[in-house]
Amino acid sequence: MSAGTNIDEDDLPDEWTAQQREVFGRVFRFIYCNQDNVKHPKASSICERHWRTVAWNAAFVAANALCDTLLVLTDSEDEVVLAAEVPRGALQ
Repeated sequence: MSAGTNIDEDDLPDEWTAQQREVFGRVFRFIYCNQDNVKHPKASSICERHWRTVAWNAAFVAANALCDTLLVLTDSEDEVVLAAEVPRGALQ
C-alpha cells in the first residue's frame, strides 16, 4: 500500500503552516501504511480507496488540531459540514 502515499500539496489548505503540513504527511503515511494495526483487530480489511480516505481524514484532523480553532470537516465540493468538534465541556 505504498503507491497511494503520494500527497498532492495543492490538496492541502494554503493557510497551513509547515508544521501542519509535516504532521499531515506523517500521520497520513502512518495510518495508510498500517491498516492492520490501526483498525479494530476483528474488523474486515477496508478497500484501498476507502482506507486512503480514512487516513486522509484522520491526518487532516491531526494537522488542524495544531491551530486554535475548532475542528471541522467539510465536503470539498459544496462546503457542507460533515463533522465538527464538540467544544470542551459541552458533553458534561
